[in-house]
Amino acid sequence: MRRWQQLMVVLLFVGSTLHSQMPLALEANDSCEAQWEDLSKEYVHQSPSADYGAALRAWKGLESTCDNSPRYRARLALIYFYLDQPKASKEALATVSREEEEGEPLVTLVRILADAALLRESGASQGELEEIEERLRAYALKNPRDAVGVTLLGDVLNDLGRYEAAAQAYVAVIKAMGMSARSVGVMRNLTITYEQMARHEDAYRLAGEVISYDRAGLTSDLYFMCAVARAQASLGRVKGARDTLTLLANKNAEVREHPDFKAAVAFVKEKMRTTAVPVE
Repeated sequence: MRRWQQLMVVLLFVGSTLHSQMPLALEANDSCEAQWEDLSKEYVHQSPSADYGAALRAWKGLESTCDNSPRYRARLALIYFYLDQPKASKEALATVSREEEEGEPLVTLVRILADAALLRESGASQGELEEIEERLRAYALKNPRDAVGVTLLGDVLNDLGRYEAAAQAYVAVIKAMGMSARSVGVMRNLTITYEQMARHEDAYRLAGEVISYDRAGLTSDLYFMCAVARAQASLGRVKGARDTLTLLANKNAEVREHPDFKAAVAFVKEKMRTTAVPVE
């Protein structure tokens, strides 16, 4: 699953904009809150395609207004992360001291996100991946109410192929939020992760639950529907898998040329060839 698709699903399906990813303990009277909310709404939440470049320019223009505070730096680093610039993200946090970071959990979150993204770019050793997982667990333990932050960490771990750790993050968030329209994005990501882990029954079961909250959106989702089709085919439900891919292609003809769709079709065809009696 591609990382940016995952992150946008979190932003849109959880109902979050950039400003809502701040720790709950932050002071409500911050002079930059209104500007941050306006920026988020204009360039992210209300835009058909999030314009993080414009958001970056707007936010950098508020440096003097926001006193270049740790919170300002953390938000700047977060925008760089969404622009897929993890080095710039880390540089934006270079002046934040450890003492300041203690009072600003978003700094810790973005540091982890940026480090994980850099590992993805350069390749990572087993030890480095385990360290990222440990930092995830520590952050989640210290900030249990930050559902969006933990979900983003799960997304990056998923992108690094650390499916077990990613699934643990998603499950923790779903337990905290409950299964509802607010947690559709997290359930969607967990469904795909289960299939990546070859937990076909879990993927199939969860897909049936999450789709009840947003059928229109999820049945047009390439990665979700391909994961569902693979789970169905792996469980012997080959006709259902074929129907799933047909529905996706009928709703969005462009996916027919996507390599993930072609791979899912080939997978289902192979299962049809080897399954003597389809079970539905």
